[in-house]
Amino acid sequence: MAVSHSEALHYAGSWRDLRRRELVFYGLFLSLMPVEIVVTTLGNDPALPHLAWVILQTTGILWLPAWMAAGVYKNLLKCPRCGNRYSSSVGRAVPANKCSSCGLERGAISN
Repeated sequence: MAVSHSEALHYAGSWRDLRRRELVFYGLFLSLMPVEIVVTTLGNDPALPHLAWVILQTTGILWLPAWMAAGVYKNLLKCPRCGNRYSSSVGRAVPANKCSSCGLERGAISN
């Protein structure tokens, strides 16, 4: 079955959007590591234990909701074929390889 040019562009745009959403999600996850290193380093300095605690609290208050929002954003992607959510469950950390509703494979450009 031939795929029209506009349909192929629609599918390609959806897959780019999925990759972008995953980059935001995993990028935020990995961004916590440098903060943890700084907090651990400051926490080992006897003159600065309070500062490490303040940084840890501030990071938790700002970072955790941002990461959770990125996870929800990642999982709300619509399947380009059926229009249902592409991911199989909210909170899923592992990328879905196919639509749980219609079975469209990740990266496919045809119906």
